[in-house]
Amino acid sequence: MLEQAPPVGDTLSIALTFVTSAAVGLLVGLERERNPMAKAGIRTFVLIAVLGTLSAMLAQASDSAWVLAAGLLMVGVALIAAYFADPRSVRDDGGTLRGESWRPQGDSNPCYRRERAMS
Repeated sequence: MLEQAPPVGDTLSIALTFVTSAAVGLLVGLERERNPMAKAGIRTFVLIAVLGTLSAMLAQASDSAWVLAAGLLMVGVALIAAYFADPRSVRDDGGTLRGESWRPQGDSNPCYRRERAMS
């Protein structure tokens, strides 16, 4: 038997709850990004806020506090792991290609063929 969809007012209320949660996470993340030594920024705090809201809603729907405790534990473990990870040990080139390493070498490179023709 199919269940009826929740009324539009309930769906709107749930969406508004998640939007409010994300907005609070965004504000906290903006403030934290001002500190250059901060381990977390906008995306992290928005994600944590939305996951906290989701686990609170699931705990309320299932009438069990264990769901909320599990969500809190997962976020705590992720934050501890991020705190101990050293981002300076990973070389990050910013996601762009450097120099001319992307250009084909040899005869398949039109610039190379032009230079050879001139000499």
